[in-house]
Amino acid sequence: MASPTALRDVGETVKSLLGKNIPELSGEEAISFDSPADIQVSGSARLSIFLYSVVEISHLRNIDPEPSGTDRITYPPFTVDLFYLFT
Repeated sequence: MASPTALRDVGETVKSLLGKNIPELSGEEAISFDSPADIQVSGSARLSIFLYSVVEISHLRNIDPEPSGTDRITYPPFTVDLFYLFT
């Protein structure tokens, strides 16, 4: 079962990778998860990462669970495509 914080964790990972690899975006306030319409214009470099769509990968939904030991069942992961708008 997916963690309830999985989407936030993906976002924080993307933010961390961008901050480490783009020096202009290394500041704490340089990257936000706000809608592009809500960002205040400033003189410093800013990037908005906006998750605008989450789509379940339907053909992977019908994978059967697998036995795990004698008394457990392992369910396949919940798979989704995440679509982000970077501005």
